[in-house]
Amino acid sequence: GFLEYDDLSVLDAKGELVSGKPASKEFLLHQCFYQQQAAMRCVLHLHSTYATAVSCLKGLNKADAIPALTPYLRMRLGAIAVVNYHPPGSTDLVNALRQQAATYRGVLMANHGPIVAADSPEKAMYAMEELEESCKLQLLLSQQQVVALSQQQVTHLQNAYQGKL
Repeated sequence: GFLEYDDLSVLDAKGELVSGKPASKEFLLHQCFYQQQAAMRCVLHLHSTYATAVSCLKGLNKADAIPALTPYLRMRLGAIAVVNYHPPGSTDLVNALRQQAATYRGVLMANHGPIVAADSPEKAMYAMEELEESCKLQLLLSQQQVVALSQQQVTHLQNAYQGKL
């Protein structure tokens, strides 16, 4: 489904409700990105099927969990970090995410789901969609030999596009 503006919780920098519905207990996860990256204006957290499934996989690279199978995830978000499992809304989860929010714009919370940050709601939505589709590809191709983008190709994409899409 689609969210309507009235479905959103709009909070100020202190976490006080400005408009919309009251925030969930996980609003502190969103606040991590706002505090660590001043340019971020929208943070989305979902429990989407494929990204959550990938977050449950053993042995993910904590600094780069999603292989660069296509250019688009790297263009929109860059590498995706993983934080260890902590209970939803817990101080431990907030602290783990805060460390990654300074460097990453997309994070998988283990056994929980994805969270992304962008400088507009539209960019955050497209970034989350790209993360979900990249996780879907990762799972669909997990038993196949794949050709991932080279580090040189990834570096070029991140330098040329990161933050522009």
